[in-house]
Amino acid sequence: MSSRWRGVKSSKANLVLFTVGIFLIVLSGLWRFTIAPAIRVVATDLDLVRFYDGNLSVFVRPPGQPPVGPTPINYSVTIQSKESNPVGRSTTSVAVIEVQSAVIDNANRKHLSDDTSLFAVDRYTAQQVSDHGSDKSRAGYYLVFPFDTPKADIPIWDPATGKAQKGKFVKQEKFDGVNAYVFKVAYAGRPAVQPAGYPKQMTGAELKSMLFNPALPVADTDTVTLHYMANQTITYIVEPISGTLISMTDAEGSVYLSASDATPTPTAGAAALSFTQVISKLDFTETPTSQQAAATFANEEIKKIDLQYDYLPIGFLILGIVCTLIGWFTA
Repeated sequence: MSSRWRGVKSSKANLVLFTVGIFLIVLSGLWRFTIAPAIRVVATDLDLVRFYDGNLSVFVRPPGQPPVGPTPINYSVTIQSKESNPVGRSTTSVAVIEVQSAVIDNANRKHLSDDTSLFAVDRYTAQQVSDHGSDKSRAGYYLVFPFDTPKADIPIWDPATGKAQKGKFVKQEKFDGVNAYVFKVAYAGRPAVQPAGYPKQMTGAELKSMLFNPALPVADTDTVTLHYMANQTITYIVEPISGTLISMTDAEGSVYLSASDATPTPTAGAAALSFTQVISKLDFTETPTSQQAAATFANEEIKKIDLQYDYLPIGFLILGIVCTLIGWFTA
């Protein structure tokens, strides 16, 4: 071996090949176990548009709008949601995701509602973080899920209640050719975020007008406190390697109110006030085309991870071995 090593050292080309080979062999292990984990972070090149088919039923409008009346107003709707990363808002540790969403009446293409929200996500854990560009404090997972998502219950952000709810692991299945995990959030009667335009308190007269129910057992001058609650079931389909959300689907949700008298000395009629009233119901499911686009995006993210964890280190290893052998045996 000593004579072989002297031969390698006597040839500059062989020495360079041998040295480079050793370097590449070391780099392959370093890349696989140190560099790849460090660069596997939530991407900041998100550009995805999702579409959902749904049905919206409105039972109550907020004060200042015409009352719905005794029969709910039903809409066939399309929900459009565009997810992207605003330029310059993300950092090396936090990904900022902007979601522009609209609920569109299929009958006349009128926007029934529009919303723009900003989410801040830890790029290493995929958990939502406060501040850092987010428009409100959120917890759990929502638009992106953790790398190597576990087959276990996880916290999923719920906009209706304004807090994370338990996402129960249901099953593993193939979805548009992608291995996916299915999680389900389901609850009933949880305190809800106060709907836009609806007050915390109002007079009995205002409540009767809003609900189109003059027979409510409350005096017109009494002050009534409103409590908002929500019911929800929704399924999340997640590609576990990259944590890509493929679909939010099979959603059935409602928001309703209950009231209690807040007047210090209520009338006898007001003391009997006890009722609940549905405000709105929204059911929706993501369209097949939208799901396929998300599955394609998930496949692209898997390829990036495979490149970082497998192809690059294996390529370095093979090239290193070849260079080392050439440098050693051609001397």
